[in-house]
Amino acid sequence: MTDYKISKLYIHPIKSLHYVEVESFNVVENGAEFDRQWMIIDENDRFITQRTVPRMALIQPTIQEENLVINIPQEPPRVHDIEEFEGEPRIATIWKDLCSVVEVSSETSEKLSRFLDTPVKLVRMDPRSSRKLNERYTGDNHRHINFQDSQPFLVISESSLSVLNSKLKEPLPMNRFRPNIVISGSIEAHDEDKWKEIKIGDLSLQFSKLCTRCTITSTDQETGERKDREPLTTLKTYRMTDKGISFGAYFIHQNFGKITLGDTVEIQQ
Repeated sequence: MTDYKISKLYIHPIKSLHYVEVESFNVVENGAEFDRQWMIIDENDRFITQRTVPRMALIQPTIQEENLVINIPQEPPRVHDIEEFEGEPRIATIWKDLCSVVEVSSETSEKLSRFLDTPVKLVRMDPRSSRKLNERYTGDNHRHINFQDSQPFLVISESSLSVLNSKLKEPLPMNRFRPNIVISGSIEAHDEDKWKEIKIGDLSLQFSKLCTRCTITSTDQETGERKDREPLTTLKTYRMTDKGISFGAYFIHQNFGKITLGDTVEIQQ
């Protein structure tokens, strides 16, 4: 009998803004419901993230009933129906993908531009379009995703963070790594790298690839500050691969369901 449990769940409604810790989420076609369903693009219609704009961490989106609520510092909350958009579709770039997107609200885009001190637009996927998951990772499972970097679910064990924190001068919270699912229990650090399948009730998640880390892990998600290169400097000493520094693993859902804090997790290796 496994003692593996779901200990934390996160969604990130607007890509690279502040995280939202939740008690449960539905697993739908594109991954965790509402995760990275919106993103911010620059004046060249290319996505932007905390990699270049750490201040994005200070903007707090939440999902309240059927609304996306955006809290921009020193501004009244911006409330939008989750299906809201205006204007004509445009092509935006996220990594190597070209996506058809629509602006949510020009007024909200202006307020975000003012706070971030650069011209931006808040967009969502064009409801008449979709973004396919790279078939290199899907096999026969033809999934679609929102604006995640590449995969629907990022999974990290508490043990992996515990080992990292034992090597750091100042321990870091899990939110630095922006996972969807955190698992506790008698797990060896980084065992998630070796899991072939995670089963949570009737829900099945299959391993896709390791997650390589970037400078966002060096950004304090509560202050938007980036003081140094930690945890990347330390991770480089023991988590370096031919693809880069890895921490956490990506998984792809094989079916749909619901994940709730405290759910028991079964592992196939």
